[in-house]
Amino acid sequence: MRIRTILLGSLLLALACQQAPRDEATVEFKQADPPETSAPLNAERPGAGSGQALADSTAIVSSNAARVRTTDTTHRFIRTADLRFRVKDVVQATLGIEGIVGAHNGWVERTELRNMPAGQQRIPVSADSTLEIVRYDLVNTVTLRVPDIELDSTLRAIGRWVDLFDHRTVQADDVRLRLMAQAMEARRQQVHGRRLEEAIGDQGRKLRETTAAEEARLHSAERADEARLASLDLEDRIAYSTVKVDIHQPTLVRRELVANDRDIEGYRPPLAGRMGAALGQGWRLLEGLLLALLSVWPVPVLAAAAVVLWRRRPRPAKA
Repeated sequence: MRIRTILLGSLLLALACQQAPRDEATVEFKQADPPETSAPLNAERPGAGSGQALADSTAIVSSNAARVRTTDTTHRFIRTADLRFRVKDVVQATLGIEGIVGAHNGWVERTELRNMPAGQQRIPVSADSTLEIVRYDLVNTVTLRVPDIELDSTLRAIGRWVDLFDHRTVQADDVRLRLMAQAMEARRQQVHGRRLEEAIGDQGRKLRETTAAEEARLHSAERADEARLASLDLEDRIAYSTVKVDIHQPTLVRRELVANDRDIEGYRPPLAGRMGAALGQGWRLLEGLLLALLSVWPVPVLAAAAVVLWRRRPRPAKA
């Protein structure tokens, strides 16, 4: 019985020793596994959110219409894109977009950076100062050209600057039939021009008919040139896609302390000075009154003489 107890205790002790390392290893593994944390807002791109937000912005800017399929040899597409979104800083975003265009073998066709006033407020803060608050929106419209095969990657790179998306339009216009129509028009004009040359040669020296034929040939040549130029323009628009990017940033506020020219009053001397000036003005008024009376002294003298004569006049005797 005692032997059995010893063997059972040894067996339990061995099992406990084997179990302890397993539990310790499990604990160490759980501690080594770092907890999931969210990425910082500016970890992936300038002026944007997290990595997921970056993926969303690049995906929403691009489109299937911007991708070139090398296996499609039938259709000829003119690809265009129109984007509008908000950025953190318009100037920095403009420089970044221009750098992206250069990296994708394109060029900037037009850029228009402008300041749009959004309101103004003037708050008086003292007797001679006013706080002027000006709100304005800084926007820029960039028109760029990139190779057709680089359009999708260019749009994805531009999407890294998106802070708040407004809209995007990506269009692929198939112009295969237009190219065929212009090519046929050019051939028709060439054939017509050759026939006119032959007709001019058959006219001989008839001036009137020759002049009319020359004018018709010139008109036919002009139409042929127009058709060729239109074809070249389409080929250029096919080879290089056009992208219009309209970017803006949150409204900027400028505060400046300026002079309050409306409430500034003229200089006023102190009360004692004004009282002395009033006394002096009264004295000068009294002097003027005395001088005025002295200047009209004959009038009271004559009036007094008249009164005296009136009283001394002879009166009629009473009956």
